[in-house]
Order: sequence, then structure tokens, then C-alpha cells
Amino acid sequence: MTEPIHIQGLIRAFGRQRILRKLEATWEPGTVHAVVGANGCGKSTLLKVLAGSLGFEAGRIRYGSTEIGPGDALPWQLRKRLGFLGHKSFTYPELTARENLELSADLYDRDRSMIVPILTDIGLGDVLERPVGTFSRGMVQRVALARLELQQPDFILLDEPTTGLDEETRGKLLARIRDMSAAGRMVVMVSHHLKDLDALQATVHRLKQGRFHDGEDRS
Repeated sequence: MTEPIHIQGLIRAFGRQRILRKLEATWEPGTVHAVVGANGCGKSTLLKVLAGSLGFEAGRIRYGSTEIGPGDALPWQLRKRLGFLGHKSFTYPELTARENLELSADLYDRDRSMIVPILTDIGLGDVLERPVGTFSRGMVQRVALARLELQQPDFILLDEPTTGLDEETRGKLLARIRDMSAAGRMVVMVSHHLKDLDALQATVHRLKQGRFHDGEDRS
């Protein structure tokens, strides 16, 4: 099973405005941890900090036994264990679905023979040789999800992953998230779709004024 994430005294500011204010959390794997709150409260900022794409001013983050402090870059061995999926797919539109996953397979040292079965299972078997730039929004998000499954990360960060999806694709995505969590992986998800969180039986953490207020109303 994946190790927990510990967040201690985390501070992230933009100019003089503190977005995250001595944030504290300990998240165990095996459940979906959902971060909810008002627009602009820092949900996406927190995910970017956890993913290593944003720095922070004070505090510590521990991914299992690996601890990160202000100014520290995430070591590559940790980055390989982190997976991110948001409403931006970060796919290459000029490449086919298969080629997009081949790049990821090479980057994360995964077997290319896994690609076709994953794409087929997610409903893209008939279009895996088409450029991703010709896909619908839902199909592109499926490619991004397939890439996540190929990577097999221990720590999975999801930023509004179901936004703009049709019901079929949303259902497939939620089923995959449930499977990843049930397999003992750490899943942290930002979402305002409470029905999705109910379907995932997520543990909800309400972010307000830069800190978590667990146990309050989700809205």
C-alpha cells in the first residue's frame, strides 16, 4: 500500500496575500481525499504545490519517507510516483493516442505492450491511431486517464477531472478513480461536483481561509 502524505505548517503566498496559512493534514491511502471550498480558496494552488509545480514559503510536506521543504525540488524518484490529472489534458494534439502513451511509457519506464489494452479498455481502441487533436473533450480526457493508468503512480492528484465531460466518460473516470483508491493508492481530488464525491465515498476536507475545516458543510 502507498504511504501517507503529511502536510505540516504549509504556507503559500502570492505577494502579501497568504493563500495557504499553516495548513495541516495527514492523509492515509485507500480512500479518496476530496478538497472542497469556495472559488479562489486555494484548492488548485494546494494541488500544484503537492505536484511540485509551485513552491511554498514555509512548512514541510512528507510523501511517505520523502520530506520536502521550501525551495526543495521534488526528486525524480518521487516525481515518477506522482500522477496529475486536471481539466487540461497536457496531451500532444499532433500525436496519436498511442504515440502520446508511448512517450509516457518511455518516460516512466513502463512496458509499451500495456498501451493498446489500456486504450481499448477505456473505449479508445478504434481510434488509437488518430491524432488527439481530432478528439472530443471527453475522448482527450480518456487519453489523459489512460496515461495515468499506464504510469501507475502511488500519489494521484486530480484537479476537477470531470469538468465538461459527458455522463459516459464521467462514469468511466469515476470507476477508474475508485479502482485506484481501492488498490491502496493515495488519491487527492479537487472537485465541486458533490455527486461525484458521494459516488466515490470520498473523505471531504473543506478548505477555508487557508486551512482545513473538516466536519463542516461541504458547500
